[in-house]
Amino acid sequence: MLNNILLIPFLALVFTVVIEVIVAIIFGFKGNNKLKIVALASIITNPILTLVLTLVAFFIGSEQPLIFILFLELIVVGVEYYILKYVYGDEEKKIKLFILSLCMNTASYVFGVLVFERILDFLFEL
Repeated sequence: MLNNILLIPFLALVFTVVIEVIVAIIFGFKGNNKLKIVALASIITNPILTLVLTLVAFFIGSEQPLIFILFLELIVVGVEYYILKYVYGDEEKKIKLFILSLCMNTASYVFGVLVFERILDFLFEL
């Protein structure tokens, strides 16, 4: 049981970082330094989001309303945007950084809903 509690958030983080780095590459972010910042932004925000969702599920119930999840995702978009703007504000247009953050988080959320749950089902059936 403890393995599952630790494994699921770790896998979610790994998949989130991979998806968001791929989106950044599609947006033209190249080079290790730029991709490391994208990964770092995900590494900062994803565990906090996972913790908040876990605590809410524990204290309130396992099914959170979609509007609540989207609200939290928008906060993550904002935080990641500000991280990217802080690092690349002079190099990149702010609107590009915001759209990048929005697309990264949309892609990782959609992946999580459509694919990640099935991967977990498969792993825990073994």
